[in-house]
Amino acid sequence: MTITRSQLGSLGVRLEASLQRAEMSFEQVRLLRAALARISAGTYGQCVGCDGEIGMIRLTALPHARFCIPCQDDSFRHRDTDNMSSRRLVDEGGHNV
Repeated sequence: MTITRSQLGSLGVRLEASLQRAEMSFEQVRLLRAALARISAGTYGQCVGCDGEIGMIRLTALPHARFCIPCQDDSFRHRDTDNMSSRRLVDEGGHNV
């Protein structure tokens, strides 16, 4: 069986899409495991930015949320600036921004 360049290109695109879906699934599992660890530690629902409470509506929509909405907004607003505040800013995935 001979595979044409066109078929190879199409397969490559499909494989790349499959890889992206798998990576997203792995990240979701990692985030949910981290949320379960916070439940066990008694810190689930507590914002890592301000130690305040993360609202139930946000946790229902985003069970792995680590930040309240104001801190998340602040994190995204400041992630590309050189003048960072003294607290550690991270995104929802827990990555430094």
